[in-house]
Amino acid sequence: MKKIAVLFFALLANAGLFAQSAEQRHAISAKVLAHDYVSLDESHKMRTDRFLAPQDWTFGGELAYRYYLNPSFNLSAGLRLGAIDAYHEDSRILCVTTPCEERSHPNELGIGLDLQGHYKFANGYILSEKAAVQPYILAGLAPVYMTEREDNPLDLQIPLGLGAKVPLNDKISLELQAEYRASLITQKSNFALGLGAVFQLGKKEEKAIPPPPPPKDSDGDGITDEQDDCPQTAGLAEFNGCPDTDGDGIPDKEDDCPEQAGLAEFKGCPDSDGDGIPDKEDNCPEEAGPKENQGCPEIKKADQDILDRAMKEVHFETGNAVLLPSSKEILKEMADLLKRYPEHQLKIQGHTDNLGGTSNNLLLSRERAKACYDFLIQEGISASRLSHKGFGETQPLVSNDTKEGRAQNRRVEFILFK
Repeated sequence: MKKIAVLFFALLANAGLFAQSAEQRHAISAKVLAHDYVSLDESHKMRTDRFLAPQDWTFGGELAYRYYLNPSFNLSAGLRLGAIDAYHEDSRILCVTTPCEERSHPNELGIGLDLQGHYKFANGYILSEKAAVQPYILAGLAPVYMTEREDNPLDLQIPLGLGAKVPLNDKISLELQAEYRASLITQKSNFALGLGAVFQLGKKEEKAIPPPPPPKDSDGDGITDEQDDCPQTAGLAEFNGCPDTDGDGIPDKEDDCPEQAGLAEFKGCPDSDGDGIPDKEDNCPEEAGPKENQGCPEIKKADQDILDRAMKEVHFETGNAVLLPSSKEILKEMADLLKRYPEHQLKIQGHTDNLGGTSNNLLLSRERAKACYDFLIQEGISASRLSHKGFGETQPLVSNDTKEGRAQNRRVEFILFK
């Protein structure tokens, strides 16, 4: 028996540190075995006087091949080697406690091939496949050859039992197993305990971990969406992914004129003539002029006086848009002025006081501006150079609280621009 134990532990030392897993289907197990052939009599009944008595155990070992079938089942084929009880018929004292030469016959040596199936509870349905303790039940068929026996040296046993594995790491597990082994031929039914380890064979296949998807860049400008202030429009890194279409250094989202290069002081809009008035507000964007003249060059003082007088001298019949005769003289001067400035245009804007109702005043201001417009056309001015609009009472020059103030607010303005 000492030689058997030495052989078994030598196998353990050289088996390698591997543990069975789902990815690695092949494994070996090595166990120390203890058998009790005395607790059961030849009719398979319990001997209450000797049930699992320590002195009745014999020892051996097993080396087995394991195959991982699926998460619930393993198959096992093992070679077992161990002593079978040999005792005095009267005392049943084992050879390990009494010298064999004093016995009626020596211990028999049993050599068996165990074929077993294991149902695992750590299958992902009952317990996790990575449970700290992984119990299972077993059943199988085991032919056994018994030495020192001339008649009936062969037995057929049916092992039934349970066991548990305790994984130490992904390569090796400890295992404890308990069996009842029913003898079908020699009436050598017995109990068996096993303690050992399960070792994985081969190298564990590492599952390839796919690389993480590249950061999303919806507009393809090289700036990821999470860092891109304009993820749907290709832009520049200096503007956090936002575009600057006109290249003026002002991103489109802050540029009032994104298609035209401009200045920061005008929110990206240009001032082509450099007069301090952005082109979009400049009636003469190619010629510098004062803001008071909507960015157009100043006209001669005498001509400007005509424009200023017209606002004061154009009058209408009360409550309607009929020009007074005195108004026609200044309008004729206005027509002559326009002929002296053929590249200029004229805006005609009508205004009223606050008497008469808002809607009526708006309509009246439009009609009076239109009356001036029609008169100038009659004087030979092209309609393409003229525009007219009414503002009603919305843009008073002074307060409407006095008669004089209301008279001043009733007016028609003439704005000459290029």
